[in-house]
Amino acid sequence: MKRDSEKTFMDKARMAMQPHGCRLFRNNNGMAEFAVKGGRMQKVKYGLGTGTSDLIGWTQVTITEEMVGMTLAVFTAAEGKRGRDKLTDEQGVFLEVVSLMGGISFVFKSPEHAAQQIERWKP
Repeated sequence: MKRDSEKTFMDKARMAMQPHGCRLFRNNNGMAEFAVKGGRMQKVKYGLGTGTSDLIGWTQVTITEEMVGMTLAVFTAAEGKRGRDKLTDEQGVFLEVVSLMGGISFVFKSPEHAAQQIERWKP
């Protein structure tokens, strides 16, 4: 069976989480080089930085007790890993910090696994 491209894998995961109130955006990190006026080349970094998750956004969560009925957006970081792909130290630290700060963070191995991870946060 042919393995999905990275883009297709991430798109499927985003779509699987969307019905669970999760809105995530692809966070590509890297550097590009562009020709600028005078033919000089300029390097531009893009993305949120080394170690930041593949998918970044928010998940709607309904708060209980004193905030009954209020829906809030909770920062969400989802890191996709396929096959033998491993989490880097920087990615692990980023996910841990998001979690410690009250956000939702997790690693997923498939779009279905991503949806299951988000569902854990629902009441």
